Amino acid sequence: DAEIPHCISSPVSSPCGATLNGADLAHADLFSAILHEATLTHATLQNADLRWAGLRGAALNEADLSDTTLRHADLREATLTHATLREATLPKATLTNATLTGAALPDGFEHDE
Repeated sequence: DAEIPHCISSPVSSPCGATLNGADLAHADLFSAILHEATLTHATLQNADLRWAGLRGAALNEADLSDTTLRHADLREATLTHATLREATLPKATLTNATLTGAALPDGFEHDE
């Protein structure tokens, strides 16, 4: 079981750097969570609420973000290599300099770097 650090549930401005590899966060309410520089490789985030979440520089490689709400999420410089984002909601998400190599993206999604 992953230990979820306090910084996830508290809106703070400093980077978190949490390590949550393989964590099962399906259906989690992570609205406005600060997860900058977090490592979430192989994490399950299906149907999670990540609206307004701070994920700048986060490693989400091979993470399952299917049906996740990422509206207004900050994913600048995040790595989502081979992540699954099918049916994810991404309006207004910031993906500047994010790595999406091999990611399964929602139909019609266009990423401008």
